[in-house]
Amino acid sequence: MRSENGPVIPTAGFKTGHLQDVWWTDADDKPRHTSMFNLISKSEGLLRLHGTIYKPGEPNIIEYDRGTSKVSRFINGWSVPNWMTDIRNPEKEALENYNRFHDFLTYLLPANHGADTEWFLDHLASKVQNPVYRGPCVVLTTPAFGSGRGTLMNMVGRLWSSKNVSTVGLSELVDGFSGHGFNDWMETVWITVPEAKESGLSRKDELTMYESLKCGIDPSPTTHLIKHKYGGQGHSEVYSSTIICTNHADSIHIPANDRRFLFIECATKVRDPDYFKELNEWLSTANWCADVWRELMKRDISKHEGFAPASLQSEGRGVERDESIKRSLIGQSAIERVVTIATMYVDEKCNGIFQTNVVTDALYDIQTQIGLSDFKGWETVFKKILQGGTAELKYRKTRRSLYVNDKKCYLRHTLSPIGYASQEALDNTGNFEEAKETAINIEAGELKQFILDIFYELGL
Repeated sequence: MRSENGPVIPTAGFKTGHLQDVWWTDADDKPRHTSMFNLISKSEGLLRLHGTIYKPGEPNIIEYDRGTSKVSRFINGWSVPNWMTDIRNPEKEALENYNRFHDFLTYLLPANHGADTEWFLDHLASKVQNPVYRGPCVVLTTPAFGSGRGTLMNMVGRLWSSKNVSTVGLSELVDGFSGHGFNDWMETVWITVPEAKESGLSRKDELTMYESLKCGIDPSPTTHLIKHKYGGQGHSEVYSSTIICTNHADSIHIPANDRRFLFIECATKVRDPDYFKELNEWLSTANWCADVWRELMKRDISKHEGFAPASLQSEGRGVERDESIKRSLIGQSAIERVVTIATMYVDEKCNGIFQTNVVTDALYDIQTQIGLSDFKGWETVFKKILQGGTAELKYRKTRRSLYVNDKKCYLRHTLSPIGYASQEALDNTGNFEEAKETAINIEAGELKQFILDIFYELGL
């Protein structure tokens, strides 16, 4: 086969990574002491290779014809368990194993009347049937803790083997796509981020992270500079699929029309501990992987696309955005809930435009009636919480100040379709005074009733 060369591992790097002491027995049955590097390099059956390469679906040893008598040999770092050759369980037991796996996904991904569950099964099946498939980056969100996303990652690790699943922080993921530091963990089947919020990124970095993420998230393979620890570096195609988990709806800001990302809302009502105890016992004792793998291998994926389906991708970030925000209130404090509901009020009553001091003044007026009479820091918490959920309203692409109650300030808009539509309308009309009147049109009594109505609706 003729192709580009893979990254060559220098001898010095390979030696540094294999200095472990080992004992071996020579031909005279005498024990010998040496390093792992010496044992490998002096072996009579040594197959000399030029380095490693990562090619899903290709043989373990890949030969590249240089066009001369010389051939470059590389070891393929990709391999997955061959579940198809395992002894299959009896048909009834095999079906029970798959149904249990399916039941867990149905519980964990309940939104859209089961459509999310079926899409995710297609996603897994595509990865089984076509090793170079990537699909969109899946973002699993829920305000509830202990819902089972970690259990799902455990299942993925057992199906593809743990060595094919890299677990990294969000900052490490962003740096890896940019070629910073050792990033050979990108040469895996799956990349998972357990919690996007606990990332080590500054708030500013979180807001601009999308620009870095999108260079590595694509349904097609993307080319990156891969730096191997104890080895060389070189450009390589990345085929990994990414799953990001987060309990915070504002931790990742992705445009709603970017179909390289799919947000899926996970269960908010967590099953009891006995369910997970029994499930984990089944995961650790039952021979379920081969049964699930076979079902995924034969699943019909003819209608599955590599991009996020528009009908699901908009859920929670467009048509049903309010319902998504309401579900996020469950995991918030009382103060956070009021601020979150205030943004919903701004969307509904003020076309997504507001001025922070106008909203906080209204909250001070009504805080006793909503049970928060002793709170004194609405300005601070409002700015902190909404820093990532809003943007400054621009006038002719620049900042424009105004005075409200003799205080210099600026207008902002929400990151909902309503807020963006107001920004677009201002760009088209240039009528800043109209935007100002809309933003300050907040009535404290109306805001109070709006908050209490949602509290009553959700039983908060």
